[in-house]
Amino acid sequence: MKKSRFYVQCKIFENDLSSTAMCVYIFLCKCANTDGYCFPNRETISQNTGLSKSTISNAVKELAAKKVIESKPQFHPLASGKRRQTSNLYRVLELG
Repeated sequence: MKKSRFYVQCKIFENDLSSTAMCVYIFLCKCANTDGYCFPNRETISQNTGLSKSTISNAVKELAAKKVIESKPQFHPLASGKRRQTSNLYRVLELG
């Protein structure tokens, strides 16, 4: 069942974010579990926000720089012994 409601912290409006960063932040809040973690890939974020993948990457960098999210790359091991990056693991941080 999809969420019909989700939590966005009011203090986010005090962080002087660009409109694209705000859009990505709100989508990550929608995806996040009760501990603030989620892992949508850029394609999913793009389909849901209408933003390009490069715009999403820039927005994620902005959000991380403002310390409102943490972003950590995730990898999947391949048979060759190498690893392929999958989606990032995002954590929406509690704003003080």
